Amino acid sequence: MLVSEVVLAIGSFVALLLVGAVGILWAPSALAGIRVLSKIAYPFLIYLAVRAFMTGEREKEVVLRLMLAGGIVVSVWALYGLLTVGLRTFLSGGVYPLTVSTTHPTPFGFYMDSLFALCYARWRHSGRERGYGVLAAIFAAQAVMSQSRMAMFGMVLVTVLVEL
Repeated sequence: MLVSEVVLAIGSFVALLLVGAVGILWAPSALAGIRVLSKIAYPFLIYLAVRAFMTGEREKEVVLRLMLAGGIVVSVWALYGLLTVGLRTFLSGGVYPLTVSTTHPTPFGFYMDSLFALCYARWRHSGRERGYGVLAAIFAAQAVMSQSRMAMFGMVLVTVLVEL
């Protein structure tokens, strides 16, 4: 990414945060407004923290591997939930959206989308390394199994953007 693109992205997000901060004036309560503002600011703060750490290619590779390791742990946790609770629910005629025990299926699906995006892009642009392709397929299947329409749409959008 060019320096001007980074400045534009950061400037745009800061403008969004400023609009959110002014939006506190119209929130039902100041606490509700601050809560929404913190939800908006969270990804930006994580981005700044990670960007400060990533000074070279080696650091980028470390961050990618840590994110994938976290995704694999969450995937195993979700599989355990599927086998212990979901299978019983499914066999009794119920519906079990894949997730982990502490979160709603939609954020889980979005997390799987982000991991799918990383793996799919790496697989498509790095000579089709088999490991990234397999992980992309696993994360895509889990995003679909979360039964979140937004997660499914996000997966399609990621695929189109990577292919462009």
